[in-house]
Amino acid sequence: MRALLRREYGDASVVELGEIETPTPGKGEVLLRVSAAGVDAGSWHFMTGEPRLMRLGTGVGSPRDPRLGIEVAGVVEALGPGVTTLSVGDTVFGVTNGSFADAVVAKTNKLAKLPAGFDPADAAAAAVSGMTALDALAAAGPLAGKRVLVTGAGGGVGTFIVQLAVAAGASVTGVCSTAKVSTVESLGAEVIDYTKGEPVGQWDVLFDTGGLRTLRALSDLLVHGGRALLIGGEGGRGPLGGFERQIFAPLTMAFSGRRFIAVMSTTTTAKLEKLAASGVRPVIERRYPLTEGAEALRHFESGTVIGKLVLIP
Repeated sequence: MRALLRREYGDASVVELGEIETPTPGKGEVLLRVSAAGVDAGSWHFMTGEPRLMRLGTGVGSPRDPRLGIEVAGVVEALGPGVTTLSVGDTVFGVTNGSFADAVVAKTNKLAKLPAGFDPADAAAAAVSGMTALDALAAAGPLAGKRVLVTGAGGGVGTFIVQLAVAAGASVTGVCSTAKVSTVESLGAEVIDYTKGEPVGQWDVLFDTGGLRTLRALSDLLVHGGRALLIGGEGGRGPLGGFERQIFAPLTMAFSGRRFIAVMSTTTTAKLEKLAASGVRPVIERRYPLTEGAEALRHFESGTVIGKLVLIP
């Protein structure tokens, strides 16, 4: 079967389409015929091996597993031993390793059945990004009547957060570049185009999805007692790739009068079902054929993607 592979760490130039054996599902796993796979920040991290600390788990000198891709939607083709919650022919979505391929094995506790009428591409694009947004809102607490600021509002996670926060009854302001303004507005937010000036004012809750602003700058954008949710660290350049903000912020900002919360998302069947039932759908800028997977990853690296990209085998 075909799969996108990288046998060394690097940018999209190290990615190639190759042939590997179709995997066999083990205990508690199923084999999926991939219908769609979302391109998310996690796939970029696995491709580049950044931050370097992650290589302790993925392979220090080179990747132990050459495959890429995390978000997936597909049809169950085979069941591993002990699987009773799914059947051959079920359409599901969730997370696994190696979804940029014709087929992939996935654990059943990381999958949920796809509701009728749900586009597999939408489901694949939601499995990580939507789940991260869902966990971020849970950490933020009730948002009804609150003033909410979302940085990176036009990105994969940001577009989900805007929709969920609006649905929760918040007054939402999104920060994004000029090219993403109309999209973020269409999701129900007021918009600040950061290319024309940084946000000025104070909000009750701030979702920071890119890691481009200092903790002090974020603190200044919050009312006393406000909450900042730190999501991802792609903008960082430290030894932990920006994730040191999430690790140390609760301590370094302890006396700021604002609460800083690191969002670490997990995926379960129940949470995937909740996401599917929320009515929120991803913004998909483009669907690429699997043969153009390296180009999709190159586009993702540019930081200009509006919402999500999806690969279709």
